[in-house]
Amino acid sequence: MTQYSIAQLSDLHLLSDPKACYEGANPFVNLTTALDYLFLRQHQYHAILITGDLVQEITPETYTLLNKVIADYDWQLPFICIAGNHDDKVLMQTYLTAPVFSWQWPFLLGDWALVHVDSTIPMQAKGLIDNQKIKQLPNLSSLFTLVVLHHHLQPCHSFMDKYIAEYDDEFMNWLSALPNKKSIVHGHIHSSRHYRFMDVDVYACPATSIEYLHDRPAFEIGRLTPGLNELVLQSNGDLLVNTVWL
Repeated sequence: MTQYSIAQLSDLHLLSDPKACYEGANPFVNLTTALDYLFLRQHQYHAILITGDLVQEITPETYTLLNKVIADYDWQLPFICIAGNHDDKVLMQTYLTAPVFSWQWPFLLGDWALVHVDSTIPMQAKGLIDNQKIKQLPNLSSLFTLVVLHHHLQPCHSFMDKYIAEYDDEFMNWLSALPNKKSIVHGHIHSSRHYRFMDVDVYACPATSIEYLHDRPAFEIGRLTPGLNELVLQSNGDLLVNTVWL
């Protein structure tokens, strides 16, 4: 049995002008810094996962810029992307046309299945996982499962809890019914964080744009440099996560 490695990026918040700044940082520069790091090490990974908020300006020009900057590298592995609350799913799939982008879900790696649970609500920042979305999820009877979503599931005790994902019993029933080991990864909170949800390990990915600080009452920014998570999907169904700050 084989283990698989995935590099996770999140919350790029790219602007259409590569020289423009977002909350004191340049998202384009931070993204290229992260891509440079991953490109030099791409032989270590089986895929690159981006867990939403690819853009800050939801325009064709911004997605075109993202497509170009990724296509400028000679990647030998797929990019798997999901939408966040700052994204438009139609624009994503229309303008992210480089051959490295994969839109196939579930995404299978050996004994593992990456399953996208869509937590977004059109035109809203908060999340929702409802019965209709659960009905669309695949039946995974024999695989370990990595659940991929954008929003967080438990409070992080900051302003971001106004934008947490709401969910109903159907999501909890679906998660508990998965027969093998499972883990959850998400973005959205711009910070590295680990917690347990229904006895399942959940890992939040830092942003490539800026870091948000939590466990405090007011909006506060931390690092202005990019972060990412390196995920190791082990052959026994366990998930190892290493956070890297650049």
